Amino acid sequence: MRSHLLSALWRCWRPTKKLTPIQLQTRLAQPGAPLVLDVRTPEEFHQGHIVGALLLPVDELAQKLPLLAASRERPVVTV
Repeated sequence: MRSHLLSALWRCWRPTKKLTPIQLQTRLAQPGAPLVLDVRTPEEFHQGHIVGALLLPVDELAQKLPLLAASRERPVVTV
């Protein structure tokens, strides 16, 4: 199931390389910052998350992926 969800993401967004925390911090401070998509559970998210991250648990991703269509042109970082 997880590979199916990741495939759906890749159809919407172009895959990119991994970023270090410092690289992500730098990109988030620039114009055109990426959308940070946090696919962890709500409990994990509330224990700590990147400011501005969108919580979309992996088990809800398939149903809610169409809601992200408006952000299709933005780079996406998954956590």
